Amino acid sequence: RRAPYPALLFHRAESTRMHLLLATDGSSGSLDAARQLATLTLPPGSRITVVTVADHAAAPGAWRGLTEACEIVAPTGATVTTDQRQGHAAEGLLEAIAHHHPDLAVVGTHGRSGIMRFLLGSVAEKVARHAHSPVLVARSRKGVAPSLK
Repeated sequence: RRAPYPALLFHRAESTRMHLLLATDGSSGSLDAARQLATLTLPPGSRITVVTVADHAAAPGAWRGLTEACEIVAPTGATVTTDQRQGHAAEGLLEAIAHHHPDLAVVGTHGRSGIMRFLLGSVAEKVARHAHSPVLVARSRKGVAPSLK
């Protein structure tokens, strides 16, 4: 939870195509997660489903973030599709994961701690704890030592 860089431990045959689910809300943390996903070498035939979940008030920003996240991961060569949902972020993402059955879900985190995390909750933590697929929680690279960027 406090690692300054993403850690991905995943055992699969090298040639097996993958299905990844990328969660985005248009925030800098979720777009950083998309950038980190874009650095992975994916097997041919892989696909990425970019998911956004927003309540009615936040929907316009989330939809813009969905488009930006798709543009960020497009260079991976994977087939990119989208899934737009309305509702609470954590529950909507868990429903999307249950629906799509990805090999790996990727979510960003704002890196909040202490009282802010307690008050606002952590969507990434809820998804990581309750998803039935492996989850990569990609921490924003703000504040990461230059040698780790």
